[in-house]
Amino acid sequence: MTSIPSRPIISSPRRVAIVGAGLISNIHVTGVRRAGAEVVAIVDADERRAREKAVQLGVPAWFTTQRAMLDAMGPNAVHVLTPPATHAALCVEAMESGAHVYVEKPLAESVEDCDRMIAAAKRTSRELCV
Repeated sequence: MTSIPSRPIISSPRRVAIVGAGLISNIHVTGVRRAGAEVVAIVDADERRAREKAVQLGVPAWFTTQRAMLDAMGPNAVHVLTPPATHAALCVEAMESGAHVYVEKPLAESVEDCDRMIAAAKRTSRELCV
């Protein structure tokens, strides 16, 4: 019989940022919260969209660039929910800042970008999940 630990296996607070404020972001925010993590920021290049999504979902901060969010918030994980052409750059940047990454499919648009993302995950010892 397997026993269930009485406390979470991950002891540090899990702080997650959502990059991309489209419809799928609602599902990601709900899932993150159900998992017991805190959603600390929403990022979207469209300022109005980022602000409105943060207010709608009760997220305390919003940004128009991932770089500004990473510098200000220092999340443990980032969910990348943007168009596929942007995945590689955003994922590599997030991992290089110390965050684990969950990215919507497809991983990237080219094998070269996929290889670059995988190499960044290995180099930074961060998880890259699709």
